[in-house]
Amino acid sequence: MPPSPNALQALLACLHEAVAVVRRDDGGWVSSNPACEALKQSTDLTHILEDSDGLARLSLCDGQPFERSVAGRRLELRLSPYNEKLALLVFHELGTDPVELAERYRRLLELSLDLVMIHQDGVIVEINAHGAALVGADDPQTLIGRRVLDFVPPELHEIVLQRIRNVNAGGLAPRNQERLVGLDGRILDVEAMAVPIIYNGRPAIQVVARDVSAYKSMAEALRKKNAELEELDRLKSQFVSMVSHELRTPLTSIMGYAEFLEDGVAGELGEGPREFVTLIQTATKRLQRLVDDLLDFSRMEAGTFRLNLQEVELGEAIRHVSEHLHPVSERRGVRIVLELPARPIRVQADPGRFEQVLANLIGNALKFTPSGGHVTVDVQPTPQEVTICVRDTGIGIPAQKLPHLFERFYQVDPSLTRTSGGAGLGLAIAKALVEAHGGCITVASEPNVGSAFCFTLPVARGDSASSSS
Repeated sequence: MPPSPNALQALLACLHEAVAVVRRDDGGWVSSNPACEALKQSTDLTHILEDSDGLARLSLCDGQPFERSVAGRRLELRLSPYNEKLALLVFHELGTDPVELAERYRRLLELSLDLVMIHQDGVIVEINAHGAALVGADDPQTLIGRRVLDFVPPELHEIVLQRIRNVNAGGLAPRNQERLVGLDGRILDVEAMAVPIIYNGRPAIQVVARDVSAYKSMAEALRKKNAELEELDRLKSQFVSMVSHELRTPLTSIMGYAEFLEDGVAGELGEGPREFVTLIQTATKRLQRLVDDLLDFSRMEAGTFRLNLQEVELGEAIRHVSEHLHPVSERRGVRIVLELPARPIRVQADPGRFEQVLANLIGNALKFTPSGGHVTVDVQPTPQEVTICVRDTGIGIPAQKLPHLFERFYQVDPSLTRTSGGAGLGLAIAKALVEAHGGCITVASEPNVGSAFCFTLPVARGDSASSSS
């Protein structure tokens, strides 16, 4: 695969010769490097190959030099294939002072932040200071005359030699991930590409390489860190699941014995002991809800969670949840208002899980709405889905905390949660349940005004907006 256009342009920009990219079928000009653009300013080169001789040379693309005279200037040209459709055309002005060219080229080499090296027959004839430093040499001159293979791991020698043969034959070595060996034996990861050039009148190969060792080390460190985090996440989920299962049995026993005491199995209770039993039951129910949330959460993470989908009459299910939470609303002095369509609406849902989502949203609304406020549940049907909204006149949620509401274990105000219960899993579970039904859940809120949580469910087959409006 040839290098990307950006990579090719970057490579061509490093060359002291004027180089253009032309079409192989008609010699048409595609692009050129800065040196070629400078040459074009004084001499029109764009049609230099659009004759029979030029087209014949394009079909060969053999890398052999040939001369052309343009506007009184003698130019040596060399064509090398880039790909099936394009070729690289290298210009060399025969009248240019070679000393000036060499000096100009060395200045360009030193400006590059990558390793730039030229070798002939596998022997280094030029290398910039940055490249020398990369392999551990203080002075680039100490590397002149060294073999390229001196800086290549032995197991890669044959691969590199084959690439050199390909480039010498007029090809182009695409950008590859390579490894270099420094003078101190360090292995360096580099990204390199090579192109054939003429250097001091002889064929040569220019290599441009960039050190990517740091990037590869960072990528490997990130991979290991991700693996560690995934393992920690797995262990945490496993721990949560195990603890939840272990807690369920003793909690069931505590609740059972509390009910025995309440029923007078161990003798009649006075007012004080009866109050203690009620406190035991309240605390145990709170712990049971927490354990149920943890178990639901661990099943969802493990992928073992399943829905029992069936047709659910929406109004009936909403009224059932409202009646269940009526004692809570009375204690808090907050009214629950239902705004339901007169005609029944059926949705495709798991009845128990739907009521769990709605109870969580209404329960939160009751929890954070001051006495005298109200919580409204309304339904908005469309042909494909139904939107259920729970709106309150509560304390609201700061805007900066809204994006985090559905994250697991997230609590808007931990101090409020401690007094009212909850581990920050309710909304995360509600979101997962709604999405498992094929719906979505959203929130809008304004501090000291109230919040609105809305979620969608698919309409049951045979039901539609026309039949439910």
